[in-house]
Amino acid sequence: MWTDVYEDFSDLTKSEQLALFEAMKQDLFPDDPNKITALLKSIREARFASGLGCVHCGSTTVKRNGKYRSRQRYLCSDCGKSFNDMTNTPFSGSHYPRSGSNTLN
Repeated sequence: MWTDVYEDFSDLTKSEQLALFEAMKQDLFPDDPNKITALLKSIREARFASGLGCVHCGSTTVKRNGKYRSRQRYLCSDCGKSFNDMTNTPFSGSHYPRSGSNTLN
């Protein structure tokens, strides 16, 4: 999905690029911290609705593996990779939603 947006982005005029950027910014990073908290909670609930599983291999044999920057880390017993609630999401690697991340634990 995002690759399609990125590919067509350069075809837009500068004003259209700015408008698209602002629309994406409002959807992904609302100014209100409560909206950020709600967004992070909905991502977590949707992602792990059927139970906690490894985002890399799909295994359900995962265990808690400490916290990093107030986000719970998990370790997969099958593939040995670690992940958190936001791995492979638009927030992956972002420090921005820190104010809402404490409420996810």
